[in-house]
Amino acid sequence: MRRHVSVREDGGVSSSASAASNCRSEAKCPSSMRSSRVSWRFWPPLFPQITPKTFTCVGACVVYTAASLATVFLNRRLLSDLFPFPLTLSWLQEVVGVAAYLLLSAVGRASRSATETRPEAPASSRCLARQPSLFLRRTLTSSLRSPAAASLSTFFPPTSADARTLYRVLPLSLAFVCMVGFSNTCLKHVQVSTYQVARSLTLLFNMVLQRLILDIRVSLEAALSCGVVCLGFLVGSLDASTLSLAGAFTGAVSSLFQAVYTVHIRKTLDNLGGAHAAVMFYNMVNAAFLFPPLIWVTGECADLTRFFFSEAETKHALPSLAALNSASENSLSPARSDVAGSLEALVAHGHRGFFQSPFWIFLLIVASGVAALFLTLSSFWIVGLTSPLTFNILGYVKACVQTCLGFIVLREKASPQALAGVLLTLSGSAAFSAFKRKDAERAKEQPQADLRSDPATGKMSGKVADR
Repeated sequence: MRRHVSVREDGGVSSSASAASNCRSEAKCPSSMRSSRVSWRFWPPLFPQITPKTFTCVGACVVYTAASLATVFLNRRLLSDLFPFPLTLSWLQEVVGVAAYLLLSAVGRASRSATETRPEAPASSRCLARQPSLFLRRTLTSSLRSPAAASLSTFFPPTSADARTLYRVLPLSLAFVCMVGFSNTCLKHVQVSTYQVARSLTLLFNMVLQRLILDIRVSLEAALSCGVVCLGFLVGSLDASTLSLAGAFTGAVSSLFQAVYTVHIRKTLDNLGGAHAAVMFYNMVNAAFLFPPLIWVTGECADLTRFFFSEAETKHALPSLAALNSASENSLSPARSDVAGSLEALVAHGHRGFFQSPFWIFLLIVASGVAALFLTLSSFWIVGLTSPLTFNILGYVKACVQTCLGFIVLREKASPQALAGVLLTLSGSAAFSAFKRKDAERAKEQPQADLRSDPATGKMSGKVADR
């Protein structure tokens, strides 16, 4: 095959096959591949530093933000009006998460096996093999096959529940169960806009646990910014209408277990070889078995029984059609406003009845379980691919969006104490992330300062050279 070699303006060398040998005809190569080939010429100059790891990190951050917001708003909707049982809701979400993971893993495994047993590659794949770019090849491969199947086989690998591995993940699962249970209980008693205030003590507990367990020191500036967060928590707790005492207490306990959970994530990933999906699956399986005893101990089981039996026996007062007919018989010309009002009441009750029906509650629980699945998976991605600092910054951005949506979309009450608490916690979180970033940069520069060469021998000296 003849190739023409040319020197680009940036000094690189590019090679291209002749038109006759690259593809036999333009009809054999799909139009999407030709358009991708044209657009690829302008991609590297615009984004020269983009790597596959960067794409993965950005995707994990986007998935985490969307899944976190969806989980908070769905749980708030369920716990406030439809299903006021936080521990039972948490257990159902884990059951839905395990079922969804097994389903997605089975679909991905079947799609991958069907692709591997394909006898011969089509003409589009033969043209694809001649493309010089690995990134373009992967992109076009995903477009030729099902994109969902390609991602499922990667992000949801097949796993089996091993008793020994479940025992190794048990400490992480205990912290996870306490974190989720207290978090949903907190969300039942507070508003979405002040939920971040109730959960703001996570920074304080993170700082304390990192110092005690991991022996990581925190600068004075970061400690002072954490004090601002604590002040915002205290100010927000003064307004009982937006942040009740029960919500503040459960939020503080949930923050404590979230700090323990964050510390144990990295340790568990290291013990299991960094298998994010496997750790997440074992964690959900353990949580599915740990929640039922808590539901029975806290008395939610009896509350569930009374709730469902009362719903079955209670009938909402409706303007019946028989009463409407009797009114028309007693009066030859019934008031038009009464008839219209009765019809509007019937339509409004039917609309309200569907959005309070068990079927609608079941759909919301399934949706929240799927969102919680992707929230947990993206949390493992972010912690495994980046640093806890990135996770804190992302949580700060998500908290800002969540607070704004609570005030704007849900039209929640905004008292002066609540606004002051939100501003203090968000500003303190932002300052804490900024100071932690400076500490991380200072820690990276310290080993470089220890690398000094001896002018006489030319050897490296310092701590790094001694290792």
